[in-house]
Amino acid sequence: MGPNTIIICIIIIIIFISTTKRPWPYVHGSDIKQNDSLDQYLYQYALNNTQNPHTGTLYNVPLPANLSGAELSFIRLRTRSLLRNGANHTPYFTLPPGTIPLPYTKRLDIVYQNLANWSSSYYYVPHHTLVTPVTAFLAYNSNVSSTNYGPLDFILFWKDPIIARFPNLSKNGKEAKCVRFDADGSTEFSNVTEGNSCAVSKQGHFAVVVPTKREYREKANTRVIEVVGSVVGFLGLVMIVVGGLVGYEKWVRKRRMAKMDGLSEVNVALDTIWIGRSRVPYAAGGRSFPVIQNRYVC
Repeated sequence: MGPNTIIICIIIIIIFISTTKRPWPYVHGSDIKQNDSLDQYLYQYALNNTQNPHTGTLYNVPLPANLSGAELSFIRLRTRSLLRNGANHTPYFTLPPGTIPLPYTKRLDIVYQNLANWSSSYYYVPHHTLVTPVTAFLAYNSNVSSTNYGPLDFILFWKDPIIARFPNLSKNGKEAKCVRFDADGSTEFSNVTEGNSCAVSKQGHFAVVVPTKREYREKANTRVIEVVGSVVGFLGLVMIVVGGLVGYEKWVRKRRMAKMDGLSEVNVALDTIWIGRSRVPYAAGGRSFPVIQNRYVC
């Protein structure tokens, strides 16, 4: 395999990966550095204000005045307990049994956030409006001596999704979408399920959004144009089919008449007459007319 073949294979793989459809559509959204700094600050703040936390106990941590209105909760769990029982300690999130942290750790800290009125200050989605506060759950290695406080990832062993709930969500019709704010600053959309909830497979920050009025009108106009275009296209197709059938019928009729004319020229010369708009062969009487006989044959 030559170097050119290898380069072509690499290019094909890159194109395939870049065009593969993701389960959630991506849109670039919020500021990455600002949000990461907030997450690290809240985790460190929870550790500093929870002395010797008991495993399996949820702690509601009061926040300083500069984050008044927001909510912060903290719990330390054994991984085997999370794997066996899942986690359902807040009204906002349910982690199913079979949830495993990655990289694996014997204990983990889960930080729950509800940014409340601070949501729009840290998170936004282009052409959309937040209709719920931004809530979050982030898992960390409970080894506080570690200098790396980056969030852990999760593996859902039984493939059951993590449920993010929004109990105060009002009905916003089919335009309401779940949104997940990823660590790289992108946003991922999915449908709102029953019970004002979202089925997710990763940790992160979550909210429900609706398109802005202008965006909604543009989508509505696009739908109208698509419907009108489809109807016009269908009618045009019907007219083409009907015209084709009529033309084919005329062509068959002309061919049949031409064949009849050819046969008449070969056999016997016949006159023609017009009947309506069609010219048809015409033959005069070919037999002798009857004559009254005056003689008797003896």
